[in-house]
Amino acid sequence: MKKALLIFLALITIATLYFYISFNVVLPWNESNAIETTLTWGGLAPLPSNSNLLAVETEGSPFTREFTIEFLCSENCINSWIENSKRLRENEFTITRDGSRLYEILPGEDGAFGGKVFVKKLSSDSYNIKINMSWS
Repeated sequence: MKKALLIFLALITIATLYFYISFNVVLPWNESNAIETTLTWGGLAPLPSNSNLLAVETEGSPFTREFTIEFLCSENCINSWIENSKRLRENEFTITRDGSRLYEILPGEDGAFGGKVFVKKLSSDSYNIKINMSWS
């Protein structure tokens, strides 16, 4: 009985760890780590202090991680952020069908695959920025 209980507890522990590691929702205590990792992989400056964070998401498994950050910012704020981001300031962008600027970052930093940064103008002084970076 004691051996069966130990095996059961070991299986529960392994299952819990597996689901925690591969869980595709960024928990509040992991949000800053996800943001830091995304910015590092993209060679991007820290998020502007006056930006409004909309979403932090993750996909994939521990071996194929993908992070997405979305935030709002003013025109001055986004221009300064792009200028301070080493992988954006000299990067050519393309215009997408919806009018967004698309910056492709390939390869990424620190062994990351890379990703994309979308900058979409919402109004005269409001921009939506979406960053998507992948490990593999």
